[in-house]
Amino acid sequence: MQDQPLQDPARLKPRRRLAFIMALLVSGVMFGPWMMSLYQQGSRIFIIFVALMWLAVGRFFYQLLAPASRERPEATRDDKAQ
Repeated sequence: MQDQPLQDPARLKPRRRLAFIMALLVSGVMFGPWMMSLYQQGSRIFIIFVALMWLAVGRFFYQLLAPASRERPEATRDDKAQ
């Protein structure tokens, strides 16, 4: 089985940008109205909590949508050590 060559970083940049925008939109639809209602009520502690959740969900969607940076992870030890 042959390994596929690494993808060109210039080709990955637009895909990463698109993944970032889509993650921002998806997480914004989920958390934007909630943040606005908390802001109008003046709940500072809950705004911080929801903002952290927003960042975590946005990061999850970015990792889900973004292209892989490497083909496969490398082992931390060699096969000869066994």
